Formats: sequence, structure tokens, C-alpha cells
Amino acid sequence: PETHTAEALLALWRHAVQLPPASVGALSPALGRAMGYLAALDPLEREDLLADVEACLADLGRQGYFDEPIARAWPETAIRKLELSQLPGYRFSMAVDALLERPDGSFDLLDYKCLGGAKYRAKAETELGKFGVLLEPLPEDAADHAGRFPKAELAYRKYQLPLYLLALDALSVELGKPIRLRRLALQILRAPKPGAKPEEGSRRLDMPLDDWQAGKARWLGDLERHVLAPIFATDAFAPSPEEEQCQGCDFAGLCDQVPDEGEGALE
Repeated sequence: PETHTAEALLALWRHAVQLPPASVGALSPALGRAMGYLAALDPLEREDLLADVEACLADLGRQGYFDEPIARAWPETAIRKLELSQLPGYRFSMAVDALLERPDGSFDLLDYKCLGGAKYRAKAETELGKFGVLLEPLPEDAADHAGRFPKAELAYRKYQLPLYLLALDALSVELGKPIRLRRLALQILRAPKPGAKPEEGSRRLDMPLDDWQAGKARWLGDLERHVLAPIFATDAFAPSPEEEQCQGCDFAGLCDQVPDEGEGALE
């Protein structure tokens, strides 16, 4: 908890960039990968990226990210080969970016996102909309498959955070204590440019927990019928696993050949 301030994290970051990537990776695989990436950049690119990271941490401080006290933080909590009673026959692997325990015993579960570009604010609202659309039914009474499962709609349905909700029991076992979830949110990380408005910097997008819980049976059914079953019923998906490509693959969360460093896998 004493390191959960903008100043402390900046100091840790500045120390980490001076160390060999392998030694940093022993403490944090994700930070080790970041250091390896930095080492491969030319000096000017490296300095620009380091400045962006520092500006982003400073902006998080201005936006109040560090204001609420925490009792303990669990970063990069990995769950491997999780079987969910609500989705029998499938096993999931996932990595939760951050679990923050508050002094009252409640938890915040955060998924970090980086968004950039001139239309940042619109991108942030679109990102939130991709989760909200899970609560809207698909047009299953259409005459053909393309009509029932239009790509334009499916592309905006993100099941990552809802699956985290289902995984809370496994998370409690992983951490050795029960989890009482207070907040499930996207924490958008962004270094604001000079002259940017406050909403164009870092933002937290809270998910509608009560709505998701109320609509759980329906979006679970959508996930099984419209995402999982079609993939397992086709032989058209031929993965060629490479860590660099897998990290950016839209199907990485539904593939059993993603390298262990990948964000998720399904068998």
C-alpha cells in the first residue's frame, strides 16, 4: 500500500528501466517484457516512450487514481485451465490485470487499456459500449445465420470482463480469501498531450455490475451459442502460434495454442 502513489510508482519505474530486462522479469513478467521492448528501441523512440509512461502515471494521480487507500494489490493474477460450471465443456485461462483490496475488505477488479489518437474520447465511449451491448439480445429470429449473428453486432460484444465475474470463485481460491466485488472497470491509461482536456487523459469506465448479474443467463447463452460453439464446429480456423502475432490476435482468447505469455486461452 505504501507504494501505491504516483511518486512511488514513478520512482520504481525509473529504477526498473536501469536494470537488465531478465532481472526485472523475475519480479514481473509483464514489466520484464516491457523492458525488453524498450531495450530494442532506438534512443529517441525510447526517450519518447519513457516520457509518455511518466506523463501517464502523473495523469493518473491528477485523476484521483491513487486517492483511495488500498490494503493490498494483486497484479497480473493468472488463472489457468479454469472450468466454469455455467459453461460446461470448456476450460479458460486468463490473466487479471489488477485486483485492489480496499481497507473495508471489498475489491476493485481492473482491466487496463491503452487508447490513443485524436478521437480518444469517442474511442473511450465506444469501448464502454462494447460491453453494454452484451445486454442487448441478438436477432435470433432472422431467416439465416448471417441475419441472426451479424458481424457488425458480434464485433462489439466483449466477454472478457463478464468472464472475470464468473471467475471470482477461482480468484478467491487463488488469493486464499473471499472476494466481495465493489467495482469492475476498465482503467484507460493515456498520457495527455499538451493542451488536452481532462477527459482526454486517463479515465475509469465502470461496468454495470447489477445489469450484468441480472442478465447473466442470457449473455452466457449468447457466449456459448454465438462464440464458442461455432468456433469448435469449424475447421476453418488454423492457428499458427507466434508470440508477437498472438498478442494482437482477435481469437487469442479462444485458442489452445496461444503461448503461455498470451492473455487467455480456451481449450
